[in-house]
Amino acid sequence: MREKVAWAPGTPKVQRMAKPTPDLLRGIPLFAALTRPQLETIAAALTERDVPAGTTLVQEGTPLDEFHVLVKGVVEFRRRSRRGHDAPLETRRPGDWWGAIEGPAEATVTAAKDCTLLVMPRAAWEQLLFVNRDLAYTLLWSLVRRMAEHLRKARARIADLERRKTMRPED
Repeated sequence: MREKVAWAPGTPKVQRMAKPTPDLLRGIPLFAALTRPQLETIAAALTERDVPAGTTLVQEGTPLDEFHVLVKGVVEFRRRSRRGHDAPLETRRPGDWWGAIEGPAEATVTAAKDCTLLVMPRAAWEQLLFVNRDLAYTLLWSLVRRMAEHLRKARARIADLERRKTMRPED
């Protein structure tokens, strides 16, 4: 039985040592193309973490020190506008991932519902990609496809906002 532990930034990150199974990982699009041995390698490096709704997982402007995969629940990405308002960016659902890229977080990520995450420290993520070239190749292509999908959605959203702006009557 998995231990349910709430986590918040600033608390110890080794609160639960539950490991995901390769079968669980197989159902996540990012890992779907991996072989069984590759899934076992990834599973050994990940930790499952349960977080309650309302938990801030990543704070805008803080270093990204973990890679996250959402297994269950919903998370919201929000960013501070120039005027200081919290602006919603996107909602992510099971199978989505974020983090482990160098630099500060560009958005605050909050659990909108109770969530189960798979988490890997950034150093372990980088080591995994460095040591296993075939695994890195497969994962990076999955990441590139997902990022391209996000870019297409962002461009469509920008185009929609521009259309709305031109449709407004002049003030």
